[in-house]
Amino acid sequence: SASSLWLGGALADWLTFGVGGGYSMILNGETQSTTPLLLFHTDVYPLYMLGGPLRDLGAVFEVGLGFPKTIDIETQETLIDGTSSFLMAGAVWEGIKAWKFRFGPMLAGHYMWSETLRRPALILGFRGTIYTSP
Repeated sequence: SASSLWLGGALADWLTFGVGGGYSMILNGETQSTTPLLLFHTDVYPLYMLGGPLRDLGAVFEVGLGFPKTIDIETQETLIDGTSSFLMAGAVWEGIKAWKFRFGPMLAGHYMWSETLRRPALILGFRGTIYTSP
């Protein structure tokens, strides 16, 4: 599972920036890996000017730091504990609208790395955003 929460602003109707945090967890039969994240977030809607449903199709980018910790489930031994960089890039369609909320599916690739860690992930999810004015 993976989630993030960020607060930002729009420089234009088609471009937003923000800062925030996130959390991811990977479980398998032998290990549990949890990762708090600090991130910079960007949304770009390159087809916004065309209007219609295409205006809600966007590209999503996040970069930042992760603090992964992996433990052996059986022995509770810490296998990884450190700091790593990460990059996430994907696509979102925010076509479901209710008041100031926008919802839609998201598909993204997430890659975390450090000197001792490589962790790729494919994320398929559902995203919700609230748009307010100052």
